[in-house]
Amino acid sequence: MKRNRHVRFLGGGDGSNAIPATRRELHRRIDRLSGECETLQQQMKNLCTQFKTTFHGTTPVHLALRNIRGCLYLEWRAKGNRGRGQSFLDLCGSNQGKQIIDGLAETVLPVYLDYERQRLELSLTYRLRFHELRMLRGHLTGLHNLALHGTQNN
Repeated sequence: MKRNRHVRFLGGGDGSNAIPATRRELHRRIDRLSGECETLQQQMKNLCTQFKTTFHGTTPVHLALRNIRGCLYLEWRAKGNRGRGQSFLDLCGSNQGKQIIDGLAETVLPVYLDYERQRLELSLTYRLRFHELRMLRGHLTGLHNLALHGTQNN
């Protein structure tokens, strides 16, 4: 039985989200995603710095990066908690967040909401790239292990 080494995955229908068919394509995609993740990480750090510069005084919350198993999360952090037990919150979806929003001045509220919109967009974009990168690296490892198994049986 003849093996087809370059079977295309019918992922996105139009091929836009298809898994790369060759290792070279896979390595290129991994390199591109790695670069995008680095750029997005820097944008998230810049957003945190920009928020701290804009609101250099005492604020009830600030933007912070949290690393969970290698994936960065851009989140709102409540003031007053250091180290373990830090309090992170959903600015628009939690009771604590809604209380903070209700307590903001009318001139400050639109600025906070703009930071929240940017946080949501950057977080989603980064997490999508990060998890795709993780999955493609796992796929590449699987292909490598498969190739090793194939050479052992020949």
